[in-house]
Amino acid sequence: MVSGRGVQTTSLRLRFKYVRFCSLGFKCVDLIGVAVGDDRRGTRNSCAPAPDGVGTAVARDDIWEARIPDRILIVEDHEATRRGLRELLTNAGYVVLAASTFAEGRQALAEQTPDLLIADLRLGEFNGLQLVATAPLAVPSIIVTGFPDPVLEAQALKLGAHFITKPIAIEPLLTLIKSTIVSARQRQSRGSTRRWDRKPVAGKVSAEVEHAQARIVDVSYGGVKFEIERERSLPPSFRLTVANPALSIDVDLVWEARSGDRWVCGAAISSGNAAAVHDWATLVDGFSAGA
Repeated sequence: MVSGRGVQTTSLRLRFKYVRFCSLGFKCVDLIGVAVGDDRRGTRNSCAPAPDGVGTAVARDDIWEARIPDRILIVEDHEATRRGLRELLTNAGYVVLAASTFAEGRQALAEQTPDLLIADLRLGEFNGLQLVATAPLAVPSIIVTGFPDPVLEAQALKLGAHFITKPIAIEPLLTLIKSTIVSARQRQSRGSTRRWDRKPVAGKVSAEVEHAQARIVDVSYGGVKFEIERERSLPPSFRLTVANPALSIDVDLVWEARSGDRWVCGAAISSGNAAAVHDWATLVDGFSAGA
């Protein structure tokens, strides 16, 4: 069997076991880890019982055709956190690369082309955002920090990076990692150069643009698409005010198209007001996706 990347692989049998994971900056939880075994028969069977002292085996159908695991680059200058995060992600089935300095991280980005970058905000005299901005190729990224900062969060969103603060709950982190990689792969398959996926907005969400009512069609962390009844085109920059939940933010017009008596417009969120950008990201997270 040949994987999507053209490399020969075999079926994998995963034996689940419970592992207690604690590390600086992470909440202690019971983590379900995996032990990987080679099943060259290519059949599907229930998981074999766990050895004594390992833990309780999960009785489920755990054999499938596996592709090459995704590669994650960790850039973290705190040794205990770096080691703990590496162990966590390795147990979760990822191939993990680790770097302790900005220079090592930059070299790894150039030579290894990971599927995801996880970087600490503070890396000596540099920071993780500089890694994202200077990467030879765009890479999905998660910036981790123990110090919330709306300005840096706004910069991260502008670069297309998630911005999360410690302490980090493990399950939400693993969910974020998976969804970030999947979203990036889907955008790549569509030939999209967008940093963020669009989220269709369910129902009627009203906004005010240039003293006229508009209807929001879809949103992302970096932009918004809306319809508006208006005789002439919009100015290059303007303020968009959402009625519920209440939020007002500066945006820059990217494109517009006439559709009958309406304009359909796309606008980018201005990063000038960091607090407003943070509030916009919270609003996007709160929207329900339409069908």
